[in-house]
Amino acid sequence: MSELEAKTDTHAIAQELKQARESLDWSLDQVAEKLNLSIEQIEKLEQIEKNIADLTPFERGYLRNYANLLDLDISSYENTFPDGVGVASDLHSVERYSYKLAKPIFSRRWAKIVFYLLFLIVLLALISTVNFDLNI
Repeated sequence: MSELEAKTDTHAIAQELKQARESLDWSLDQVAEKLNLSIEQIEKLEQIEKNIADLTPFERGYLRNYANLLDLDISSYENTFPDGVGVASDLHSVERYSYKLAKPIFSRRWAKIVFYLLFLIVLLALISTVNFDLNI
């Protein structure tokens, strides 16, 4: 395959991605959030003018993941990927982990109140013992 054909195929993939996204009425922001990429990266994927062989492995992976997100079959472009790297592999989504972290104890209002009351009680106890010592 010539370099011109590869660039044409890349441009065709980019156009299909953009059309599929627009047909789903998804904004660039929504796609960027779903793919965990920046809006600029999504825009670049939709405007690729380079030969697929010139893309980094990450860019090819982003391209494949984007197509997978849109349920776009790009297996017909498989021959344009270098070294026979297939684009129709099974991908498993990776979800972000959202651990619920407990707030620090002193960020809670009740804990602050208890702490200040205990501090006040200890302070009053110290003052009262000092006063008794002076009176004796």
